[in-house]
Amino acid sequence: MNSKTYREDSYVKCPFYKKESFTEIRCVGIIGTHTTSDFRNKTKKEEYKYDFCCGNYHGCPICQEIEKNEEAI
Repeated sequence: MNSKTYREDSYVKCPFYKKESFTEIRCVGIIGTHTTSDFRNKTKKEEYKYDFCCGNYHGCPICQEIEKNEEAI
């Protein structure tokens, strides 16, 4: 996969997840269209995705910020 080719993962539970590339995860934007998490390598991205996007997404710091911003509106 090209590092900037994005796809969606249907197994992700987080409602704020949008798409991902080889080393990035893009979520709903806090400021702008997307909030992008860039990881050192695919393994680090997959570990984060498993823990938060597919698992306990309420523990994700990005999810927490997005929820705070939605509450403030």
